[in-house]
Amino acid sequence: MTACPDIRALVAIPCFNERANILRTLDDLLSHLPEGEFLVVDDGSADDTAAAVRAARLPRVTVVRHPVNLGYGCAIQTAAKYALVGGYDAVVFFDGDGQHSGSDVPIALALIADGRADVAVASRFLGSCDYDIPLSRRAGWRSSPTAGLTSPSPPAFSAAATTTSLCRDARG
Repeated sequence: MTACPDIRALVAIPCFNERANILRTLDDLLSHLPEGEFLVVDDGSADDTAAAVRAARLPRVTVVRHPVNLGYGCAIQTAAKYALVGGYDAVVFFDGDGQHSGSDVPIALALIADGRADVAVASRFLGSCDYDIPLSRRAGWRSSPTAGLTSPSPPAFSAAATTTSLCRDARG
């Protein structure tokens, strides 16, 4: 990847019914990682997410599709296995719904490439956030086990709010 020439990284995008957002997400990632390698893991979407990505014929974008919805965890496992078998040095898990910025990926990979981190987690709540967070998700924060602790804002590292980058040595 241009941003981190010392490591070969895969940006894995697990998604379910993200046809409306996935191409915009990929365009954002491609603009920040012009030499990047990408894997879209469609977890049995009913909205033709995989077909939309394939039809776009984007460079260095591979699509894997589960025949049925197996859940987010299985989509992550599929991506991790793909990265291990493919010999990647690092894998970035990036949501396909457009809530994250592709500009964060080179920063996380630089931390890994220069040995400052084995795992890097980015959160949209640690800086400015221009993503319109759905009311249903905001309501869920109020009922979460961490609601009402020291901050009125949602947890900074909720699984739904993060982009995670791992190096090969972090697989433990």
